[in-house]
Amino acid sequence: MNKNYNKINLKILNELVEFRTSAAIILSVILGSLYSNFNYGGFKINLFLAMLLASIALDGASTVFNNYFDYKKAKNTNGYLYNIHNPIVHYNLNPFTVFLIGLSFIGFSALLGLYILISTSPILLIIGGISIITAYVYSGGPYPISYTPFGELVSGIFEGTIVFSISFFIQSQQFSVSTLILSLPVAFSISNIMLTNNICDVNEDEKDGRKTLPSLIGADNAFKVLICSHLFELILITIFIFNNLVPKTFIILYFFVPVMVGNIKKFNSMKSKAKGFIFILRNTLFFNLLQVIAFMASLILASL
Repeated sequence: MNKNYNKINLKILNELVEFRTSAAIILSVILGSLYSNFNYGGFKINLFLAMLLASIALDGASTVFNNYFDYKKAKNTNGYLYNIHNPIVHYNLNPFTVFLIGLSFIGFSALLGLYILISTSPILLIIGGISIITAYVYSGGPYPISYTPFGELVSGIFEGTIVFSISFFIQSQQFSVSTLILSLPVAFSISNIMLTNNICDVNEDEKDGRKTLPSLIGADNAFKVLICSHLFELILITIFIFNNLVPKTFIILYFFVPVMVGNIKKFNSMKSKAKGFIFILRNTLFFNLLQVIAFMASLILASL
């Protein structure tokens, strides 16, 4: 490869970090904070902003490392994941510089995490440390998680449950099993993004030696898992409404069901990264955004 590496400008940095994919983790932070406010009241804007920026940085680091190790480990160098999607190849970037960018994002996230734990509880040091390690080993190390059938599970737990639960805890200083249960719709919705991604990439993943869930059970069976995951999200929201864990305004999510089903059908007809992936991404973002809107509507109605 030509060693005349291109300089990294803002446009290339955006493609390297893929800030647009941070929308899911941003909504996870917002929802954790709003669920805490609904159940315990209060809202600490300083901790919310610190958690938001720390989560975005850690998510960005994970994406950078994913691009870096995809470049380093690629066996198939003529596919979408390598010479089209990977910005290191597409823009002829210095791999070491890219690696340093990933480390800098982790460092920024760690500093914000330190501020959060000083302001709340030292127990977050353990959780935050595990999260930082996971952001790296998800793609890096001798046995990257993204090369196993557990990618969907780990992404759902960390970007969904853990981010949601920390956001909940730093606002209320409360944590229980019910907090984990409240995080599940967000966790399922985020894991759907990774599952969809792996369904789209199943052929190239097999060539690169990845043993993702779709690679093991087949794309058709993985699609059935995707359908079940969407169903579980709706079942959980229904349980929350009937048990007064969320405001009654959450019924607006039911109006999204026809759109959700339509997006699933559109994805099934394409199952491609370029054209089909966006439909499930929309499901995740709109499903979680509607929860935010439902909370806002509840606050407005309560003030009338």
